[in-house]
Amino acid sequence: MIERSESQDRSSTSSPSRRRRGALGRVALLGALALAGPGGAALGGAALGGCGGAEGPEEREGATGVIAFEVEPLRPLAEGENAFRVRLSWPGSNDPVEGIALRVSSLMPTMGHASPAEPRVEEVEPGVYEVTNVVFSMPGLWEVRYRAVGADVSDEAAFQYEIR
Repeated sequence: MIERSESQDRSSTSSPSRRRRGALGRVALLGALALAGPGGAALGGAALGGCGGAEGPEEREGATGVIAFEVEPLRPLAEGENAFRVRLSWPGSNDPVEGIALRVSSLMPTMGHASPAEPRVEEVEPGVYEVTNVVFSMPGLWEVRYRAVGADVSDEAAFQYEIR
C-alpha cells in the first residue's frame, strides 16, 4: 500500500493553472481588503461610492469633507472610452470650488490594474470639469478616483461602476 502525504494529495488533484488562479484570487481579495481599510468605507483614503450611478449625477463629500464631488457620466457607460462631468463645490454653500487642479485615475480593483489611457481634464466653467478619455478596457467593476488639489485644500473621492 502506498501512502501519500496531504500535500501530495492536494497537488495531484488540482492542476497548476487552478492553483495559480486560486492564488491570484486570494491576492486580489487581500489587496482590495487592504485598500478598504478597517472600516471598508474608504479606499485608499478616498470616499467610496456605490456601484452604478450611470443614470444621472452622484454626489458625496470627499474623504476629508472639505469638497463635495458631483459626478455624472456624459453618456451611458460602456466598455471603451467614457466621459464625465464633475462639479466641485463647498459643502453647505454649494458655491463652486475655483482654482483647483483635478486629477483623475481609473482602475479595476479586483484585477489590480489601471486603465490603459490617461484621462483628460478640462475646466469648462468655474468648478465644473469635463473628464474625457476614461477607458474601461473590459467588463467588470471599475473605480474612478478624483483628487482635487489647491494651494490650501485637497480632497478626494472615488466612484465605482459596474461595466457590462
